[in-house]
Amino acid sequence: MTDAFKEATPMDIVGPSVTVRFVLREDEIASAYRTLSFKRPLFWVVSLIGVYFLVQGALDLRGGDVLGNASLHFAGGLFLVGMIATMVFIYPRWQFRRNAGARGEQSHEFSDEGFEVSLSDSRSVAKWTFHQQVIATSDLYLMLHNNRPCNILPRRAFANLADEATFREILHRHTKLRTVGAADSRKATDSR
Repeated sequence: MTDAFKEATPMDIVGPSVTVRFVLREDEIASAYRTLSFKRPLFWVVSLIGVYFLVQGALDLRGGDVLGNASLHFAGGLFLVGMIATMVFIYPRWQFRRNAGARGEQSHEFSDEGFEVSLSDSRSVAKWTFHQQVIATSDLYLMLHNNRPCNILPRRAFANLADEATFREILHRHTKLRTVGAADSRKATDSR
């Protein structure tokens, strides 16, 4: 176990802190996976290769090659496009349904000292060095460890805009915060 992440006693909090409690929804998990997939070059390379093979298959058919290259191109293209679609749209929802812990109530407390995460079956305390980056979308904060999602925090979990602003200030002091899309467009009238 590293210094940055440990099963531990509660944090000694000095200064501002924010606590959020929520139950993660299936659509939020799916949105997190999509956001992270779309930012990876491999996703785009494989997608473009799949589309290339589909287009090449169509051109082969147009040229009268029904059983030769057209079949191979279509099969390869369908496989690649189907694999990407499965990984981005089907797999996250399947994982969510399979993982009972992800569907339970979560509590996250953030301060300058670090953060504490409590799930239905565990509690962990970590320093900010554990998360190298946080991505903010219009509805989520994706806290990344080794470029993989570690904590998914819905923006709806914040009690008010002041708590979210405090959270963002803490993030800016301790980790890299990137925004994607309309991440800063949340209004006070958002429903909870």
